[in-house]
Amino acid sequence: MRNFILLPLLCLSVFATAQTLKDTVARLDSFFAAHSVGDSTPGGVLMISRNGQILYKKYMGLASLEHKTPITENTVFEAASVSKQFTATSILLLAREGRISLDDDVRKYIPQLPDYGETIRIHHLLTHTSGLKDWRNITYISGWPTGKRLYNQSMALDMICKQKSLNFMPGERYSYSNSGYDLLAVIVEKVSGMKFKDFVGERLLKLAGMNQSFFRPAHEQIIPHMASSYIQQNDQSYIHPLILDESYGAAGLITNATDLHKWVLFIEKGGLSEDIKKLRSTRFVLNNGDTITYALGGVHVMHRDNLIEINHSGLLAGFRAWTAYYPQSGLTVSYTSNNRNVITADMAKVIRNIFFGTNEVLGSNSPNVKQDTSYLKSISALYRGVTDNSWWIDVQYRNGVILHGNDTLKPISPAIFTNGTYRYKFEDGYLNLITAETDDKYKRAERFHPDQQHLASFEGEYYSDDADLAFSIKLIGDRLYSYRTSYDSVPLVPVYSDAEMTGFRTIHNGLRAVYHFEKDKDGSVIRLSVSLPRANNIPFRKN
Repeated sequence: MRNFILLPLLCLSVFATAQTLKDTVARLDSFFAAHSVGDSTPGGVLMISRNGQILYKKYMGLASLEHKTPITENTVFEAASVSKQFTATSILLLAREGRISLDDDVRKYIPQLPDYGETIRIHHLLTHTSGLKDWRNITYISGWPTGKRLYNQSMALDMICKQKSLNFMPGERYSYSNSGYDLLAVIVEKVSGMKFKDFVGERLLKLAGMNQSFFRPAHEQIIPHMASSYIQQNDQSYIHPLILDESYGAAGLITNATDLHKWVLFIEKGGLSEDIKKLRSTRFVLNNGDTITYALGGVHVMHRDNLIEINHSGLLAGFRAWTAYYPQSGLTVSYTSNNRNVITADMAKVIRNIFFGTNEVLGSNSPNVKQDTSYLKSISALYRGVTDNSWWIDVQYRNGVILHGNDTLKPISPAIFTNGTYRYKFEDGYLNLITAETDDKYKRAERFHPDQQHLASFEGEYYSDDADLAFSIKLIGDRLYSYRTSYDSVPLVPVYSDAEMTGFRTIHNGLRAVYHFEKDKDGSVIRLSVSLPRANNIPFRKN
């Protein structure tokens, strides 16, 4: 690892828990070493400042393993979803100028988007509350997921507009969706009359002094000083995943930690306007009155006790990026990397512990909570997703405790349990899985163990207009398989069954999926829907 800037003359008041700057450096170095970041590995750049004064800046690892090229101040990275801040701010800028309203119907600008019976407004796109299915995840069932085939903005728009249904009604829930941000980029172009990359470059990047940043060009073009991305395998070797992508809005910014630092300071110091700064951190209120952490500026605004953190992370191929700002202390953090090993959420905890002395141990077991064995056994069951039916939860009683997989659920009240940042609430045959953003409902269902004759009833040919895809489902031996082609299939593993549907699980190109079959009273399959994370209920009809 190579230190670029370390300021040893800072007073101790800068740090909440670290006794010396040397201790701070050691703790951060230890974190990166534990995540396999060294001089001969992919690496990254971490930059921390307070009120604009640099406290810590370190360049780590190699930009190219093939050429042994070190990461330097000129190296640039893919920012992935950190790009959303720039798309959101472009929209806020157009709204401040009176050229759009955040309450506008999205179909005013994108009329080819289906009419779902409820109005999707621009503020829904900004806050991931539109209900739109994430087009990127839909590609995983096609056999050509993003990263394996070149997708451009036109293809993304076409796939978004093919979806005849939503995950939920606008404003009802939060569900992260890249589709919304790609649509926002289209709106910027239609309203401004400029290419999106030019608008962002002229109206945002240039003003913020981000001289090394731009939205990515055509995939075949050479980008000077671009780091390569890497993913470490189980045998500790690295592979080199490519980014075949010409869509933009949800991702696409090429940048580095220095420029991202400039951006955060520029926007948080009111560089565009105080109104935009305020809107940037205005959190969205759902239809039911609940406030989520996602704000209009394409960032999360987290309230951790008395600490406010304005942040966003990004992940694409082997690239990671993260920005954070703590308004109480003026602490700014930016990070860009070509090493996927470093989990930015874990790095954020280390930084908060160092600079703010936070204690983030959640869900500890209360000694006053006494559990009745009969109750624990009564909630031991399989629960299928209702609000997000791309997953299920198998809760099992074992040796006096409740388990979800290998994780012990710790009781904090008779019907509420915790595991890390998750809360599990059991009530009347339902389980609610609660996080800071979501409250997903799961319904008790029977574990499904069909015989060969039962499995044969699901065979058939299925087609989806929404995914433009055909499946042939066949019974081979004692297992069902879903075939896209004669040489491309995935096994369907039975999971649950209830009066409404029967669910099978599988993996499409590394992404989980649940096949839901619905039958009529005679036992014949009448429809199939496939649910993926952030893209539920893709309909297939049986031919």
